[in-house]
Parts: sequence; C-alpha cells; structure tokens
Amino acid sequence: MWEEIMIEEYNFKYSEDEKLPVGGVRFSGSNLFSAGAAALLVCSLFFQQLVFADVAIAQDNLVVYAIAAAKDAVKKVNKAFEKQNNVSVDANYVGCFATVSQQLKAGNQVDVFIPGSMDIAEVMLRDRMAISAVPFAVNRTCLVIPKGSGVVREFMDITRPGVRLAFGNFKVTPIGKYSVEILKKAGIYRKIRRNITTQALCIDMMMTYVEQGNVDAALVWEKDARNSGKVDVVAIPDEFSVNETIPICLLAGSSRPELQKDYEKFFLSRGMEIFREGGYDLLESGEKGGPTGTTSESFRTASISGKVLTAESLSPGDKVLTAESAPVTE
Repeated sequence: MWEEIMIEEYNFKYSEDEKLPVGGVRFSGSNLFSAGAAALLVCSLFFQQLVFADVAIAQDNLVVYAIAAAKDAVKKVNKAFEKQNNVSVDANYVGCFATVSQQLKAGNQVDVFIPGSMDIAEVMLRDRMAISAVPFAVNRTCLVIPKGSGVVREFMDITRPGVRLAFGNFKVTPIGKYSVEILKKAGIYRKIRRNITTQALCIDMMMTYVEQGNVDAALVWEKDARNSGKVDVVAIPDEFSVNETIPICLLAGSSRPELQKDYEKFFLSRGMEIFREGGYDLLESGEKGGPTGTTSESFRTASISGKVLTAESLSPGDKVLTAESAPVTE
C-alpha cells in the first residue's frame, strides 16, 4: 500500500514496508511524517538564520552559493577572483537547493550556484531558475567508520546483525537516493534495513554521528570523508558504487551577467587548479589529479538535448546543459 505526502510542490512516496527511522527512532504511519516534517522544519529554520544573517550584501557584489563540502576550494577561488578583478564576492556555503530556491523566490540575488549533483542542476534548468550548468568534478561514494573501529572492515559487513548504520534520508537527500541505488545493486537493500538507526537530512549530521561513535558506519561522499580527521574510510566495490557530477550553475535574472560569466570562466580555468590541489577528481581526466592547462572552453562545449549527464556518460560534446536542453520530467 502506497501513501503519498505533499510538501509544498514536492511529492514524497513511501510504502508500508519501507518505513525507516528518522533521527534514530522508528516511526510508523503519520508519526513518521510528523518526525520527518519536524526535522525538515528545524533544518530549514537553521538554514534561514544562516542565510538571512548575510544582510550586508552589496548590490554590485557577485553572490555565490555553494555546497558546504566545497567551501574550502570555493573560498580560495573567490579570493583569487576578487584579487584579479578588483570586485567583491559574497559567498554562502549553506548551498542546498531549498535554500537557493527560497532566496530566488523571495527576489534575492543569487548569481552562481554550485550544488552537489547534476540532478539539482537539471531541476533548476527545467524550472528556468538557471541558464546553464557545467559539470566539472566527480563526487564518489564511500563508507566512513569511527577511527580505529573494527566493527565494519569491508562493505558487506554492514549486513551483519547489530551493526548501526546512518544514511542520508532516502526520500529527500541526493546521497540518500544514491544510497538506495548502491544497496539495491549490492542486493542488500532489504537485508540491511533493520540495521539503519538514522536517516539524516545532511552529510554533516552523518559525519558527526560517525565521529562521535553513535553509529558504526555511514555512506557519504568521499570528499566529505577526506575533510574529517576522525573517521576511517571503507571502499565501496566498483560494481556497486555510484558517482555524481558537481556542476557550476549560472542562475537566471542576474543584474551583472558579464561579471557572472567572467566568474564562470575563471572558475573553470584557474579554479580547476585550486580544486585539483584540494584533491577533487576533475571531469577532464576522470582521475585524481585532474586536468592540466584546463580552459573554460574545454568544459563549455555544445549543449545537449534531453540527456542526463553522469560521470560515466559524459563525453566531450555533452558538457553544457541549458534551460532549453534540460530533460523535462513529469
């Protein structure tokens, strides 16, 4: 039996046999929705406080939003861009889709957005919130465990009875949706459900659970794992792993389109050197170390038509999505 939940414009569906815990507690029926909605509301209010705290944004400054995982690299890119162009960049690193779309709907300026996946970029292109999206790096999945822990030594250990697992919320987070795909590829989606003690709403929450030893393992992005000194990494076998591309999006309605384009050009040239130095896997080579001598034009090639970009399917002629070429989903 399927039940459907409507939250503003988004549909979330779940089945009676797939009710999974939120925040470490198992719920059923309407209680699951209440707990999930409450958690979403708390996170939303927290993000709003951070977002609207940036009240000193000047009208002529470029506004850049980015995912928290890319904060260090984007900060360096922004600093270098400011120095070279004698301009100011106002940055916000609570770069989730809900936050950015909320800002746009409120009429606030956001010029550039660096989300965590192409799925988000495609939604923004479809809804005319973005005018272009250029994938530039790869996010790879992995398991993290508390440093020195021996409970989980290899991927399939997560199926053992009593292992405490954290995942991103399967319904509302990109990492959660990819986790489902990984678990189904491995044939253990149903088998491990009793081990799931937490479905978190963001990567930071999962990393904290692991770092503090509240769970035995969590499935996160490799880049987030690298940023912590309190976890060990367990590789996911290649045949099960799912990779995601990270894009840079130019958003619609910018009052400074030339500066916006200058930033993108800088980001996809000098910025790639900074991301490579930060340990990112860049799409130009698809391997650690990334490209050398990268120019923005090597990324911005012909637009595509109705095709979903992934790290695996990307080809030299498929590197730019526009509002006109984005896939339309019902």
